[in-house]
Amino acid sequence: MKVYANVLPPTMGRVMYRINSAIKRYAPDDVQFVNSPEKADLQILDVIGTGNLRYLTGREYIILQHCYRTAETQDPGFWLPIFRRARLVVSYHDLRELTGSDDFPFYRCPWGADPSVFRPSGLQRTHAIITTGYNDDGEAIRECHDAATSLPKPSIHLNKSHALGWMNGYPLVTVIDDVNDAQLASYYSLVDYVSGLRRGEGFELPVVEGLLCGARPIVFDTLGYHYWFTPHAVFLPETSREELTSLLKTILSSRPLPVTLDERDTVSRKFDWEVIMTRFWQLVYEQRRQTTNAASS
Repeated sequence: MKVYANVLPPTMGRVMYRINSAIKRYAPDDVQFVNSPEKADLQILDVIGTGNLRYLTGREYIILQHCYRTAETQDPGFWLPIFRRARLVVSYHDLRELTGSDDFPFYRCPWGADPSVFRPSGLQRTHAIITTGYNDDGEAIRECHDAATSLPKPSIHLNKSHALGWMNGYPLVTVIDDVNDAQLASYYSLVDYVSGLRRGEGFELPVVEGLLCGARPIVFDTLGYHYWFTPHAVFLPETSREELTSLLKTILSSRPLPVTLDERDTVSRKFDWEVIMTRFWQLVYEQRRQTTNAASS
């Protein structure tokens, strides 16, 4: 089977590329990834909003639905025809509940990590928290560093500082970028907490990576975050910048509950890319067989 699975547009965030890499890494031997949709039997497309749908060129396709609540529309009348034509729809959201329909092929799964790479390095935890991302409006990045700086404690941000110009005035913040996974695991091992504080919706893959490295996640108190991260995370209300900063200051002032070996084993089994993607490809082939049988009958 020939599959077109390029990240489109190429400027999408690094998380899309991590997911794409896992899809390709655990694909069956008879899957061939091609760079042209015209040569493909199947297209896999990341969707964060309606704009991504302009890249939907394949006759058979799989949708990786990253955003729904913050997309340009949450109208099931818009999304359901797209989902119903798909060979598979994949999301960490319960899209059947959100759309009020169960008549499309669906795989609800988390995004994952490689537990053999993301593991505690044994370094002393000298920093309060690590944040990731580019969007300070959608992600509570500044609040985390304001809280840490006020204590004062050093903190870390992953992604280029020029995306967040205000960060240049924070001498206690270390900005990292273009690091490999082993280096990133070392940074996660330096911090007490990892932030997954995305407003509106989100899964936040760095939460999984950081947790596997022994950093305690901080996320918003919403159903989606609870579904995946109870009992592993600290939950905070999605409130104003000022109140959130105050709550974070209280949390960062003390050490978190340590991530035990037993807890890490539980997290590893739940969020291992191999487990997630093995099931993904099983469902892809099941759907193709059903389609082929229906067409021949």
